[in-house]
Amino acid sequence: MSDEFFEEGERNVLLVDEFRRFLKIRDSLAPSGALAPYKWNSKHRWYGAFLVYSEMLNEHARELANSLNEFGRHVRTLEAWANRFSEIEDINLKFDLMLEFVEPVSIVAINLPYVIRSRFIYSTSHLCHQANKIRSDDWIDNFPLDKDVWFESADKSGATWKRYKKLKLSLEKIAGKDFGRMTSDFRNSYNHRYSARVEFGLSNIVNRLVDHNGKISYGIGQTEPLKLVIIVDQLKQQHSLAMAAFNCYQELIKEQIAAIEKWENDSGVFKGTETNSIPVDQ
Repeated sequence: MSDEFFEEGERNVLLVDEFRRFLKIRDSLAPSGALAPYKWNSKHRWYGAFLVYSEMLNEHARELANSLNEFGRHVRTLEAWANRFSEIEDINLKFDLMLEFVEPVSIVAINLPYVIRSRFIYSTSHLCHQANKIRSDDWIDNFPLDKDVWFESADKSGATWKRYKKLKLSLEKIAGKDFGRMTSDFRNSYNHRYSARVEFGLSNIVNRLVDHNGKISYGIGQTEPLKLVIIVDQLKQQHSLAMAAFNCYQELIKEQIAAIEKWENDSGVFKGTETNSIPVDQ
């Protein structure tokens, strides 16, 4: 095969053939992990005071499962491409495949651990805040704006829920320092500077440095590209951590559901379910 880039027609035919090979490899791989479940909370629907909680839970549980399952699909895709790349010797072909198929998925997948952790924090903060209505007769809706929801918000809202602490500990493991180091701080550098490339290419040739005395210098060097096999290994670990967090999230929700149902029974207020009609004043 020539060292020159392929003519457009030949290139397209070759890329399609390679994509077929990739699909066969991906179909042969074991799933990267269990699928996040859906509809595990569907029978718990309320009206009145807990209508907001009910609708939020319905959406958040679905979207978190979507995020986790999208993550798992991307990990499996990258694993299949890593396997195929190990069989290809032609650098030009690898480069074309990287541009067309691999790099876009890699960028999304490496960012997803941070995205998923943030979505857990967002959901947990909101749901704990709504569920806290049963904790006080003078509940005040003093929740921060969505753009200001961070771990501190979840800590404040989740303080009275026993299973929140375990969820927090599981979330703190996602996208930790080791993951940042193994991916050359990809998330921050990609979104704010120039990140490491995937498989091919160097980056960060010149860096501005400031020592502990405030002295400024400029360093000449490089950031090596991330290798697919390393990316896949790291993402598999992150997917497992995210699934563990989802299990903790479910346990927290179960605690809240049980508490809300007990509060409704004890207070004698209307209890809505998915099959109830909304009551009207007589």
